[in-house]
Amino acid sequence: MYSPLKNYKPGHLAEPLDRFEQTWLKPELRVVKDYPQLGYSPPPSWRFFLYISGFVILESLFLLLAAVCLPRPLILNKMLSDYSLPEVKGAFTILLIFWQTLSTVLVKSIVMDIFSSEWHEQAARSGVLIPRETDKVSTLTAGYREKITYFFSKGSGAFRIAFIISLFLLAIGGLAPGSLGVSTVLIDKKTTIRVAKLTMGYEQTVDFSGPFSLILERAGKITTTEQTENTTFKYAMPSNWIIPTPGSNSMTDNNSTGSMTYFSDLVHFNYSCSWKIPLSGIDNGTISDGNVDWGIFIAPDVTVYRAGIFPLLSAGPANISLSAYIFLGSNSTVPNARNPDESPLSGINLDDLPTDSATDFYPWKGSNETSSALLVTMLVCDPHMHIIGGQASLAVNRSLTVLSESSELPLLGNIPSDAANLMFSSALLDGLSTPDLYGDTNSFVNGLSSLLFLGRNYELDVSNSSVQPFSLDIINRKMNAFVLSGTKAFSDGYAVDDDSVPFGIFMNARTNATIQEQQLGLVTSKPLFIITCGCVPLVIILTLAMYTEWRRRKGYIFSLESLLEAKLIKED
Repeated sequence: MYSPLKNYKPGHLAEPLDRFEQTWLKPELRVVKDYPQLGYSPPPSWRFFLYISGFVILESLFLLLAAVCLPRPLILNKMLSDYSLPEVKGAFTILLIFWQTLSTVLVKSIVMDIFSSEWHEQAARSGVLIPRETDKVSTLTAGYREKITYFFSKGSGAFRIAFIISLFLLAIGGLAPGSLGVSTVLIDKKTTIRVAKLTMGYEQTVDFSGPFSLILERAGKITTTEQTENTTFKYAMPSNWIIPTPGSNSMTDNNSTGSMTYFSDLVHFNYSCSWKIPLSGIDNGTISDGNVDWGIFIAPDVTVYRAGIFPLLSAGPANISLSAYIFLGSNSTVPNARNPDESPLSGINLDDLPTDSATDFYPWKGSNETSSALLVTMLVCDPHMHIIGGQASLAVNRSLTVLSESSELPLLGNIPSDAANLMFSSALLDGLSTPDLYGDTNSFVNGLSSLLFLGRNYELDVSNSSVQPFSLDIINRKMNAFVLSGTKAFSDGYAVDDDSVPFGIFMNARTNATIQEQQLGLVTSKPLFIITCGCVPLVIILTLAMYTEWRRRKGYIFSLESLLEAKLIKED
């Protein structure tokens, strides 16, 4: 029998081999037998269970904390508000990495014992020692490449389980710290805010030639800007809804950095228009549709026009939400459709619409300058509006949405019914009555009227002798959009009276609201949390399965003592 070291005694240095004796250390097979196990006592069980218990406790606490932060963020202590997000985030990242490192290193020590003793298993199985082969995965320098190759070739069952555990530990150490993190979160906070109250500054009588005209002018400018330039004034409203808006300082006064929800009265509407033959009213100053008497809002000398769209103002009954418009034009059935100077009549084509001759109708009646070819028709539009209580939401991008609405919810009272009627009946009066600075002087059709009813800039394009109005379906949809723009002059609470001219004031009412404040919070990444939850139990189960092997192998880890105890016999 041949020993690789002469005169070896535990605790003493051995004499080196001479040159001849060292030659057998070259990569050759060596027979291994009779590994002495006498005197070896396995490590106590409590050490193994101490490791695994530490892992279970640390990971359970971590997963519990992550689970608490999963449904909603855990708001950090107010004392951290003095530090910036990068500082707090960096500190928590270091803490979580240390947490997982401490947890995984406990199980990793068990896994490393299995790796280190694998040389003994291979030697006992094959009966030979092959340098750099038998000890391939038992040295500290063995990497994943060697272990993966060994896993699919000669690995023992315990080694394969340990290698799988090491992969799970690698996943836990890399992914688990990322499942928890510090971020800025938005927290709901109950408060009260001021929301617009639509009184326009008048409780009863409205004088359209007085300060109230400032609101009409404002409505016209807002409508023109939004509909011709495709922009948004203040807030983006949902289609077919009018929502009173919060005061301009509501967000900043409450330190809100997220969305805001609040209770308010809401108005839902959906226009339905119809063509009618206009009738002369009780006197020469009114026009009737059979139910309502109307007057032209701005009464220019209409007899000089050969085409026009004239907004009407209700003359009785008062306080209605309807709006109406007189269309002046012609159609192909009228003979001699020419101007008095014999030039072709360029106008609005009223074919297939209920019309009456302009010569029999006020204010064109009796005018010598009026062409007999001119016809009039009337468009009456009903918004079918109703006021209900509800809850609205204002997003950070300044868009409003209706969260809930019900006739059973109490009304706040910030949209009086009289004010709502006035808002719908007058939203487009100024916008459709303001002449363009440039265009055909023979027609009273501005750019906004063209977009709403005709589809092109009528006055700037006279290449066609006549243009037909849109179908009622299209007009209804466009009325919804144009009136929604015009009512923004009212929905922010803008009001005027004799004391506020020329700038106006903003009326408001108190309402309950929920705002979102930005705070630092501990948040959980759901995908990484799920992966961690899957890895931790598997590590525990697989580690417990190696308990017996760990105790048996502990005495044969790849150490100098183990090697010196081995009896190596040179092959003849």
